[in-house]
Amino acid sequence: MPRNAEVGQQSIDPRKLSLFLVLGGSGERPAEDSAVRDRVGGQDSIGPFAGSNPALGTIQELKRKYAATRARYKPDKVEVLLIAESPPSSGGYFYSETTIGKDHLFRETMKALNFWPVDRPMRRGCDKRPMLKKFGSIGFFLIDTCELPVDKLEPRQRRLSTIQGASTLPHRVRELHPSQILIVKKTVFKPAWQSLSEAGFGEKILNTKPLPFPSHGNQRKFRTMMRRLVNKNRPRGAD
Repeated sequence: MPRNAEVGQQSIDPRKLSLFLVLGGSGERPAEDSAVRDRVGGQDSIGPFAGSNPALGTIQELKRKYAATRARYKPDKVEVLLIAESPPSSGGYFYSETTIGKDHLFRETMKALNFWPVDRPMRRGCDKRPMLKKFGSIGFFLIDTCELPVDKLEPRQRRLSTIQGASTLPHRVRELHPSQILIVKKTVFKPAWQSLSEAGFGEKILNTKPLPFPSHGNQRKFRTMMRRLVNKNRPRGAD
């Protein structure tokens, strides 16, 4: 996804959106009693200053852009649903068409599934579409706990946004009706697991501990753990 999201005549850097993702203003269906709702440019905006800052009017539009990009590769039947933290503020969204050179989760997921050679670098400008099509063709799909970037938030706000986003997972997972679920990242695992387990999805979750985010030396561990979990729970007779 381009660094800047164009909406109308405005150009908004996704990294700056983090400044607006405060409790009650993250856009991940925040609690009604903590949100202040208003209208900006004909769009619903959520936040403590809704209606006072034009940038807030782009939040819903950016969520729609992520959803539309993701929907292109949604399989008819979701076999394995990966749940990550959020789209990155860098612009390197998992479902973007080309790489930006920092596509850690996409790169290592493709390597784990043997869609990209383990010993081959994945540089900027790589066409992701053929791999995304393969990813969907075997029933894999990925969603984020938080629907907007949270990696530039202060730690406390990031935790609150993750908890808040996790509370929306049961509804979204129910709509996708996956056979199995994998939760990525330590900070996401506990709130996501708790929210989904309380909603009756506990038996679908493959991992009993976090699948580490594949950066800072965790790349091999991510690939090994993902392969093991998927292969161990693969239905008999599956290719």
